[in-house]
Amino acid sequence: VYAFDFRAIKKNIPATAVFLAVICGLLFIPIGDLTGFNDYFPEKDTVAAMKIQVYNPYEKLESPYYDYSIREENSFIKGNKYLLTTEENLAAAYHIATIAYEARTETKIYASRYDEKTQVLVCYQLTNGKKVYRQYYGVPIQAIKQELATILASDEFKENYYTFRDHATANNTEFARLHFFENDTNYDYITQDFNLTQRTIILDSIKNDIAAMTKEQWQQQLPIGYLRLEVKTPAVVSETAAKPYYTPNRFTNESFTLSLSIYPCYTHTLVALAGAGIRIADAQPQSDKVDYIIEHKRIQERDGEMLTDADIEIMEKGAELLPEDTKTVQNDGMTERTITDQKEIAEIMAQTYPIDAFNNHPFADYQRDSYYTVYFIEKSTTGDEYTTTIDRAYPQS
Repeated sequence: VYAFDFRAIKKNIPATAVFLAVICGLLFIPIGDLTGFNDYFPEKDTVAAMKIQVYNPYEKLESPYYDYSIREENSFIKGNKYLLTTEENLAAAYHIATIAYEARTETKIYASRYDEKTQVLVCYQLTNGKKVYRQYYGVPIQAIKQELATILASDEFKENYYTFRDHATANNTEFARLHFFENDTNYDYITQDFNLTQRTIILDSIKNDIAAMTKEQWQQQLPIGYLRLEVKTPAVVSETAAKPYYTPNRFTNESFTLSLSIYPCYTHTLVALAGAGIRIADAQPQSDKVDYIIEHKRIQERDGEMLTDADIEIMEKGAELLPEDTKTVQNDGMTERTITDQKEIAEIMAQTYPIDAFNNHPFADYQRDSYYTVYFIEKSTTGDEYTTTIDRAYPQS
């Protein structure tokens, strides 16, 4: 190896130098962006249509609902279902792309789980027929929420995205599960026992409520739960025909799964569920039924350093000033305070929301320096006790 490779370098130094110069030059083209690829941004009047995909650490901005079938579609940005062409949507998408371009970072690492940054994928369809794809990283989520809400609430997006409205009927749809975030067990309904009439009413109601959802409701409301659907579709669909996203399982490719969030403004859906024997009031938080709450609070840093054991000891001694029914301990960088005072429990329940509700909504987030675990201790018909817990948090200010 030495004789034929390394030793041979010395035999023709000029040629080797030219070769290395060419290699370095070729490498410098993408590093220095000599072709302008990374800096390219089309003028607004040259863009005829756009497709856009937004991620964040929880991927809740990828789609308005936690939809397994869409999450498993690797490149739906290249599909023709999310093409934005109306003047309002195109303006919103272009503004998102502009912010993403200006705030982009050179790193191609996903934001950490707690960062308020996101990744934006854009396809520009130009008036000359060309398509240009770009990825932007490190984009602040807060800066693009208004435009995202505009797109989600538009008729164009709803007609293209919610294709299940044209394919799901009471005859081919199984209501697999109805889950309210306020409860972990008692109100996890398995809904396949709904009769045909009930299925029809509920399905029609949720289709109508989705169509009526406004930009303001998208931004201001948290979901209260979700309804999971299993929709059977024809086995063979041509590539040119419109088709919903579907999730093939091991045995068949004739169905797709949807988890559709239910919001407080879905009045028709809530009435339909009540008619089927499921009242949303049953799933509302009942502070008088809470046995106790544990407050988990992150130990704050001081002057860039973690608190010392002496600091923690002082904090724990401070618990002596708390009510007799309250205690504080330290666990894995968190202080845990047990709360049994009914007045404080009622205040916490009135001002916090289930963390699952935040994680199933594209715009809301919760304060991460502390959260609450609510404990409901109940007895079964046999007299055995079992515990239900729900994690709750304050909205991010």
